[in-house]
Amino acid sequence: FFFSCDLVFINGVGPLVSVAKPMQFILTVPIMTKHVGPVKRALLTTIEAFEQKGIKVNAVRFDREPAVHAIRDYLERALPAGINLTAATETEPIAERSACTLKNTVRSIMADLPFTVPRKVIGELFKYAARRVNTFGTRCLPRGTTPLEIFTGRKADMLVETRFAFGDYGQAHFGKVDNSMGERTTGCIALRPAGNAEG
Repeated sequence: FFFSCDLVFINGVGPLVSVAKPMQFILTVPIMTKHVGPVKRALLTTIEAFEQKGIKVNAVRFDREPAVHAIRDYLERALPAGINLTAATETEPIAERSACTLKNTVRSIMADLPFTVPRKVIGELFKYAARRVNTFGTRCLPRGTTPLEIFTGRKADMLVETRFAFGDYGQAHFGKVDNSMGERTTGCIALRPAGNAEG
C-alpha cells in the first residue's frame, strides 16, 4: 500500500488528507497549521492508523510542501520505499482529486447549516465528509465493496451510518448520574458516527 497525501485548508484550518491505494480509502487528520511539527504528527498518526489494521505502508507521495520537505530525511528512514515528492510546479493527482471532493462536500454542508462552524470543528467536519465518501464504492474496487468495508473489515450498516448528519442537534447522556432531580442529558451537536457497530 502507498499513500497519496495533500494538505487542505478552509478558513485557515483543515486536515492532512491521505488516500490509501489501491483500496481508495480516505483518511483525514486535523491540523491547525502547515508547520513541521503538526504535519509530522499527522503523517505518523495516519501511518499508525493503517498499521493498527494490519496494513503496511510502503511509501508516501506528497506535494512539495515546505513542512514535508523538512522531514523528508526522517520519512526516508521510517518507510520502506520512502517518500516521493512531486516537482515544484506539480501536484499529487490522486490526493488532489480526493481533496477537491472533500472540500466541495464540506463547503456544501457548511452552506446548509443554520450556524457558523467554529474553526476548531472544521477538522471534524472533514472527518465526517471522508467517512461519507468512504461508504460508497469506486471503480477501483469490486462491485458492492466500499473502501470503508475494506478498512474496517465489516459491511457498513447504512441505517447506523446515516442516523444523523453533521450539525444535527441531539441529547447526550451524562456519564455519571445520581438520584437527584438534576438533568441526565445535555444538548449537543452531532459531529460524526463513532465508527463502532452502534454508530
